[in-house]
Amino acid sequence: MKITKGLTWPFLLFTFASLIVFMGALAALQHNCFTPAEQPTTTDAVFDFSSPNYGICRRNFRFHWFSFAFVAATLIGMMIAAAMGQGLHYSRPFWIGMLAVSTMLMMIMCETFTGVLHLNSAFGWYSPVAATLAGAVMTVTGLVLLMMAVGTDWEHRRGHHGNHDKPGSGVTGVAVPVQNVRVVEDRV
Repeated sequence: MKITKGLTWPFLLFTFASLIVFMGALAALQHNCFTPAEQPTTTDAVFDFSSPNYGICRRNFRFHWFSFAFVAATLIGMMIAAAMGQGLHYSRPFWIGMLAVSTMLMMIMCETFTGVLHLNSAFGWYSPVAATLAGAVMTVTGLVLLMMAVGTDWEHRRGHHGNHDKPGSGVTGVAVPVQNVRVVEDRV
């Protein structure tokens, strides 16, 4: 098994599982916006968007759900590219950029929920905030590991497959860059 593929799949699965923890905790946190008296009891009431808390929750959590959707789309795309064999190698700069943006979005989530976590623990939403923060921190960790695994690309680095390390040249173990040099022979 190749090193990059061997590192990418476990990191992808860990990051995806962490993102699912984040999603579940965020859904539990958003569920706490409504008091038990406001919980829908019939199927018609489920789609009643006239609740005063609906607009507040929708506005407060839309950036968090956007961040979740962006990271999920990035991870699913990476899984498809990794399953195609050389897909991650050929589109590596794109995936590193997507991972960088995803990491920043999840770092913003970490900062947001760290600030909310320090509120009074007597509120009913203390546990979902802690779980959301834990999911965000695990997702950031997985995204950074993924960025390092995809960015390193062990199999295609210079000197790995080529004859750049010639024992007779006096330099061993170091990839010596080879330039396109045109050799012209004088024929007499």
